[in-house]
Amino acid sequence: MKMSEMSIVKNPNWWRRRTTLERTLTIISAFAVIAVISLVIGLVAVILSNEVPSEFSTESSNAEALHSPPKISTNDPNAQKSKPTKKDNICFSTECVHTASSVLSAMDKNVEPCDDFYNFACGNFIKSTNIPEDKVSINTFSEIGDKLQLQLKQLVSENRNENEKKPFKLANFLYRACMNKTLIEDRGKKPIESISESLGGWPAVLGDTWDEKSWSWTETVKKFREIGFSMDYILDFSIGVDLKNSTRRIIDLDQSQIGLSREYLVKGLEDKIVKAYYHYMVDMAVLFGAKRSLAETDMLDSINFEIALANISLPSEKRRNNTALYNPYSVKELQGNYSYINWLDYINALLPKELSITENEIVIVSVPSFFEQLGPILEKTPKRTVANYMMWRIHGFSSFFLNEELRKRQLEYSTVLSGREEQEARWKECVDITSGSADSEFDLGLPISVGALYVRKHFNEDAKSIALDMVNGIKNVFENILKEISWMDNETRGSALNKLQKMTTHIGYPDEILNDSKLEEYYKNLDIDPEKYLESVLKMSVFGTNYAFNKLRKPVNKTDWLSHAKPAVVNAYYSALENSIREYFFYVYIGLILYLLKKRGGLAVFYTSLSTFLPTSTVLLCIEQSLCIYTFPNSSHSASYGSTGKVSSL
Repeated sequence: MKMSEMSIVKNPNWWRRRTTLERTLTIISAFAVIAVISLVIGLVAVILSNEVPSEFSTESSNAEALHSPPKISTNDPNAQKSKPTKKDNICFSTECVHTASSVLSAMDKNVEPCDDFYNFACGNFIKSTNIPEDKVSINTFSEIGDKLQLQLKQLVSENRNENEKKPFKLANFLYRACMNKTLIEDRGKKPIESISESLGGWPAVLGDTWDEKSWSWTETVKKFREIGFSMDYILDFSIGVDLKNSTRRIIDLDQSQIGLSREYLVKGLEDKIVKAYYHYMVDMAVLFGAKRSLAETDMLDSINFEIALANISLPSEKRRNNTALYNPYSVKELQGNYSYINWLDYINALLPKELSITENEIVIVSVPSFFEQLGPILEKTPKRTVANYMMWRIHGFSSFFLNEELRKRQLEYSTVLSGREEQEARWKECVDITSGSADSEFDLGLPISVGALYVRKHFNEDAKSIALDMVNGIKNVFENILKEISWMDNETRGSALNKLQKMTTHIGYPDEILNDSKLEEYYKNLDIDPEKYLESVLKMSVFGTNYAFNKLRKPVNKTDWLSHAKPAVVNAYYSALENSIREYFFYVYIGLILYLLKKRGGLAVFYTSLSTFLPTSTVLLCIEQSLCIYTFPNSSHSASYGSTGKVSSL
């Protein structure tokens, strides 16, 4: 071979020595490394470009956000306001962080929301909330309520001088009467015992000496009205707005207000709660001086009479159709149908002296079947049994305002009924009684007087303005929904929009509550003795009943300041009769449909409820749109109950 024909072969480089597969994998790996590096650089750039809000700069701010409720300052001009980021429109203000923390801490993220939305949203609140022994329930308003109680305590406990306006002295007198446990113990059972004697006495206590011949249940009800006790133990008598003409008021007769819920009483003495109620009745009779053997016999007859009243009463689920409860009768017709009572005499005796009716007066009988069956029951029941029942009711009520011996027995019964194991702190109880926020069979307390004190001391005008803006915003959204909703015909839509425009708003308090002359005019007929607790409570009852009954002939004033003069409460609602919003109103159309469908008997009842004010075609469209909600999986979790019967809810 010639030299020129020979080629010089050099060693191949690294790349050429690789196989095709190796070259491919190497290229892919290089691109992957470059991509990872680019991603890291991008993330670092984004993090460094964002501003860190000052709220997160200290450890104390974080702790406050996690453990404190939202605090919105409307007075401090230097207070930091919400500053959403330009990029994500996320609010990082102190208020937003507090609110977000509160919502997140209540959620249970381990729960699938589509399976159980209630526990998803509120599960951790239920798990982490401990209910005090003196309460039967806790909710998200409780913290606000506790703060309000402390503020009211300061207001009502402050002694008032002689020159102070009467309404404010009344509040202090009532609080002092409640707090004077020494005097209450010294007086013992005497306050109710003297009243009982004037009424002929409690048969179970008097034994054979009780005078049956001179006793009448109708005359006793009239005396109850004069003294301040309830008139509703046999049948309910009230005056309210006419449901079919909301410009006037009308007399209403209804089934009796029994001492234990109907749902328990109809089960009879075999039921645990009914049995506890019976033993409570016997023990209270014994504490007032009855022999136990006689008390057991008499109170057994008494509770059987009460069970009979429960059995002829309508259950709550059958009282939801207002049309069925609206049965007008003249007094003359009433007398012809239910002759076991002299109705004209009975009604006139319960009305204030300034008022009277004739046999042509129209009254509403809510449950005609109750009155049809009440007569035969009263006819066959001995006077002694009816008297024992009525006297037991007033002694049971009065005991709450008497000595500790009686109150302890009440607490034992309350523990069985509701799970509450301790009495509330005395000052809290007295604040609730004075402010009118205590649970009672009467509308007791001085809410307008206490409300006036609260407004002058604590109410923030800026907060009132903010709340008004919020309500107006909700009304605007509601208006947009009404305009766009698909199942509503134009006629109904127009009526709904007109109703929305006429809706009145009551935020915080009426201006009249700051007028001392108006307050004094309202309370001019009420006197309270700080040394007579029970008697003062009964005076308030008479005062409130007279005020309510005296409205019978007066036209309904839907903007009456006295109807909206209770600002010292934690509450919010919409009044259908007044077409008004009180405090804060939350639009819950979906909740309304769920309630009607799930709780009130399904589509048939839902149709009936809507048909009273909507055309049939509109109702059918509404139901069609609502079927998806009706069939949606639903867990009824309005509350979470423990073994004691207590409830905590969000």
